[in-house]
Amino acid sequence: MAFQYAYAIVSKIPDSFEAYRIDKGNSASREWLENAHNECTEFVETLRRIGVDILELKAEERHPECVKVDDTAVIINGTALMCNPYGSHRQGEVNLIRQTLKKEVGVKVVELNTENAQVEGSDVLFTGQLLELSLFDSNLKSSSTQCSRQ
Repeated sequence: MAFQYAYAIVSKIPDSFEAYRIDKGNSASREWLENAHNECTEFVETLRRIGVDILELKAEERHPECVKVDDTAVIINGTALMCNPYGSHRQGEVNLIRQTLKKEVGVKVVELNTENAQVEGSDVLFTGQLLELSLFDSNLKSSSTQCSRQ
């Protein structure tokens, strides 16, 4: 099964990402942040050159992790499973992606049926036939099954 992509959703990197990285014990500097901005620009330009439509979101200074767009949703066969990233402070990012998916992309949005389950897009592996999740709450299994059937 070959995957085809029509859209890519990317977020510009907020300046607050530098302080976030330092808070998490990672190295960061103005030079590092400038390199990250340049790499992001190059990435977006490369996607455009190969014909992918880009939905580029503005940098959200209130949400330094907004660059991790893949944490917020998993989209398979026109259905988006909205994730619940670790840390309640990230719900603003999820809300922005939810609105973007509904208004700009027009995919069906499925919500997790529990607030206790935490899942990020990087916790999900789709092989083309199987949807595998790292489960942290047994209620998540029913949500993932619901998404894969729709």
